[in-house]
Amino acid sequence: MKTTCATPRKRPSVASASKPPAATVQKPRDIKQIIAINSTFLDEVNQLLHNGGVLFEKRIDVILALIHSKFGDASFSSPLITDDTLRTALVDIILNTTISKEELFQKVFMFYGSKYLKKEFDQFYTPCTIGEFMCGLLEDGGKAIDPACGTGDLLTHYVGRGRVHLWDISPDVIELAKQNYAFQGKDGVARVRDSITDYSVGAGEYDYALVNPPFGSKTVITNPDVLKHYVLGAGKKKQELGILFVERSMNLLRDGGAMAIILPNGYFGNTTAAFVELRKYILQWRVLAIIKLPQKTFARSGTGVSTSILVLSKTRADGAHYPIFIDEVVDIGYELNKKNTPYKYKKNKTEYVLDDGGRPVLQNDLYEVGRRFAAFRRGEMGGCQSFNTADLDEECILDISRYLQGYKDIVENAAGKQPISAFLAEEYSCAFKRSDDTEYTYLDIKEINTPLYNGKKLLGHQLPNRAKYMLKKNDILVSRLKGNISFTVILEDKENLVCTNGVCVLRPRDEAAMLTIFANLFSADFKVQHQALTTGSIMETLSDEDIKNIVICTVVNEGKYRKILDSVKTIQEEMSA
Repeated sequence: MKTTCATPRKRPSVASASKPPAATVQKPRDIKQIIAINSTFLDEVNQLLHNGGVLFEKRIDVILALIHSKFGDASFSSPLITDDTLRTALVDIILNTTISKEELFQKVFMFYGSKYLKKEFDQFYTPCTIGEFMCGLLEDGGKAIDPACGTGDLLTHYVGRGRVHLWDISPDVIELAKQNYAFQGKDGVARVRDSITDYSVGAGEYDYALVNPPFGSKTVITNPDVLKHYVLGAGKKKQELGILFVERSMNLLRDGGAMAIILPNGYFGNTTAAFVELRKYILQWRVLAIIKLPQKTFARSGTGVSTSILVLSKTRADGAHYPIFIDEVVDIGYELNKKNTPYKYKKNKTEYVLDDGGRPVLQNDLYEVGRRFAAFRRGEMGGCQSFNTADLDEECILDISRYLQGYKDIVENAAGKQPISAFLAEEYSCAFKRSDDTEYTYLDIKEINTPLYNGKKLLGHQLPNRAKYMLKKNDILVSRLKGNISFTVILEDKENLVCTNGVCVLRPRDEAAMLTIFANLFSADFKVQHQALTTGSIMETLSDEDIKNIVICTVVNEGKYRKILDSVKTIQEEMSA
């Protein structure tokens, strides 16, 4: 993809991501100490400075001098450090860190930034490996903008390769971004600007837009005088900021420019009208890639929103069908399930993988994703995954889970399989009208412990609003949430047994059908399909219809699963006694 530029020069395009350091497997030598320093260097330096009598507000000057000495030509020097022993200890710590300069600065800035400026900020920091990857998609010499920049971290890896512009609606946050760049000795033009309200400023001026916009159902624009200027806002009472930032970012690009934007996965898969409209707007342009990030990518910032990176060229698709590169990232260099998301390092069995300099290598899939994407752009399709726009239905689902090879292999190999719906009773309803004085046995999702259940007694007026379904013997309950799939089967003929609408109730046409469905719930194929069909950003779920459309094997080991059901029934009876 090429970008049309006003002046003759090398035209920016989407390139490959940054290359990983050359790596070899070596026997670790003090590697655990290096890894510990990478995680604790700031705490250790801060403690040394405290012990050395350096005031808190002055410590950042020392730390910045340390970092600049590590990556620059000058040796460490600070008028605040006169003790040789302290100087030696500080230099030893910084020289033994192996993480990137940008990573070091982000850690320092996350800790000191608001304290240094004496203001508190609610900022969502983009992990450095994500910013490095996204900047690695850009060719040198371009003019790039982040119109919702926050602290400006997303574009720090592009400084020195191209011109960087930063906008944010908050004067305080722009002050923070300027200070961030000043700390790092990097150049960028940072301005206070309401990118959405100032809808025409900068239109068509940029080669690239890298964006991690604010999003969420409560982050909306309601001003009709603003909304009327947007295709995705005109005629509406409100619109999500994240959706408007997609259109605004495209508006900022020159023809042939490119955008990489982080969006919640709900934007790619939810079937409500606003999201379908967004996807149809996106598909006016050439979609280059959709790259799914790990579930807790932004855990360090305190949010569990699941996201993907959309790479979009400002080139009209004009109705022609074409392949879109897709990939799913498992690791981005951090232990996302642990507090403070410490670094995650690559291992070959029990030994750490080291680069040519003997430094531990982060477990970061983004390097390989960048390599595959670059190959895909060159037309080298081997080893790459993609789907064709011809495969899209009227809802234009862009969530890549249902286009990844693992899912496609299951649903395209239909021999001996049928959808769950083929085993269900015709047109059944589980709805009921509650009676305030009637006693019910209520099953919430937490009462389902696969494959068992244990309800609680409640009067009708005590039932929660989510108590929607009345159950019968042989009904199968399957959770709709992504993650560990809870399921059970009702093996008793019990009156007033009701359950939450957080599950899908499958009502088999007969006992044989019940056994077939039940057996398949244990299979890997069922789990793959269940996870692939979920949509949403925080609480990812799938619809009853999607569950009923999951394909299952028609032939199962009946003897095995009858024994399981008999055991479940015995346990349930013992629990109820």
